[in-house]
Amino acid sequence: MRVSIAFVIGAFRYGGAERDLLELLRRLDPNRYECHVLYVHRVGEMLPDFERTGASMRPLGIASLRSLGGVRAARQARDYLRRHQVRILQGFGVYGSFYAAVVGGGLPGLSVVSYEFTPVTPSGLAPRLFQPWYYSRSDVIVGNSDAVLRAISSRWGSGGKRLVKIHNGVDTSLFREAASGPGPSLAEIPAGCPVVGSVGRLNKVKGHDYLIAAWPRVASAFPEARLLLVGPAWPGDRRRIENAVGACRHGDRIVLLGPRADVPRLLQLMDVVVVPSLTEGFSNAVIEAGAAGRPVVATRVGGNPEAIVEGETGLLVPPRDPEALAEKIIELMGDPSRRERIGAAARERVTRLYSVEQMISGYERLYLSLLNGTPG
Repeated sequence: MRVSIAFVIGAFRYGGAERDLLELLRRLDPNRYECHVLYVHRVGEMLPDFERTGASMRPLGIASLRSLGGVRAARQARDYLRRHQVRILQGFGVYGSFYAAVVGGGLPGLSVVSYEFTPVTPSGLAPRLFQPWYYSRSDVIVGNSDAVLRAISSRWGSGGKRLVKIHNGVDTSLFREAASGPGPSLAEIPAGCPVVGSVGRLNKVKGHDYLIAAWPRVASAFPEARLLLVGPAWPGDRRRIENAVGACRHGDRIVLLGPRADVPRLLQLMDVVVVPSLTEGFSNAVIEAGAAGRPVVATRVGGNPEAIVEGETGLLVPPRDPEALAEKIIELMGDPSRRERIGAAARERVTRLYSVEQMISGYERLYLSLLNGTPG
């Protein structure tokens, strides 16, 4: 008999938590698990991917719990869980975990799991109040790095709770296949040019402003080099980045590529990958670069020092420091043999520790322990 398991998520926009959930839906054994997705908003670039998984998808329909309609929708969602005999309910992120606790808390035979992907306390008042509330009503709190678990354990509501670390995982086979052929041809990048690249959503917390500020020094050292920025952006973030590029000396050598579905192939174009984030839980960009055999320069924040062995699988620099970023990028750009050694070591480590199979195994162990009532 299959076990019914449900997930709660805010929307389907491009992000690490959304990608982790998508991989769960794709890879949990359908002979063992019947999967359901309860969502707040049916929007986002990743919605078609979720629809293709075959999971049952249901709107929560909760506009506000302060309205009669919101209370009624919460009761209907609770009835849905009962009707489908859901045994495990997992929220993703602040709002997903909050609503999971709202609709699932206290249901007999149901385990509630919350999931955190950043060590940073939410900025808004409502999320800051939500967090201790849903912590106190969760059976397990999952974090994706030691840094995230440390942050969770310091917050109200987490005392005495079971904390479980499950790293993000990457499908290493995609990067192996991409490495067997040439990278894509881009009109903006002349053949043979050295390329520095960064992959991820272009919002402030990802630190691209500091990478752009570091670029003039890198471009002066390597006049043929190009900086390739790959990833989606909200309109305001896009304008901010475009303005920074326009004001940057050698900004004509910066390419804003936008969101792409061929990241494994694009990484093959990059001689050095930069992850200049101001904070991270456990960076998908870092482990994807490693899976592609690319050396990484990343900031020493959150889970990055856990994902990277300093000097062996990548280089770490302080956040908000364009000079340090430029220095380490230039070091690697000028030393091809070192880049190759670091990239090879990163590929081996990611394959061994941070594959998507490792992530799925971690969740399966957690779910089995909840179903059996064991602490494993």
